[in-house]
Amino acid sequence: MQASNIGTPIGGHIGTIFVAIELSRQSWLMTVHSPDRDRISRHNFLGGDHAGLLALIECVRARAARRLGSAPAVVSCYEADCWDGGGPTRAGATG
Repeated sequence: MQASNIGTPIGGHIGTIFVAIELSRQSWLMTVHSPDRDRISRHNFLGGDHAGLLALIECVRARAARRLGSAPAVVSCYEADCWDGGGPTRAGATG
């Protein structure tokens, strides 16, 4: 049995949502760790689906806010394969 990590502080990032995005021309893979869940979730998008990616992040943020009582920060990182620009930062995400 694995111990729960809900509420466990991670280097001063209590209540932070961590997002990792792997970008390619054909598909994007996003993994999310949210402070209101015990597990990491994986989500697939078509390459270039900025709106879908940002909508999912906002959905996770709203869900966590309801449970935590305030909107958590979102920290993201990405890896791009064969990338030629126009990524999530142009759509308003920061990483």
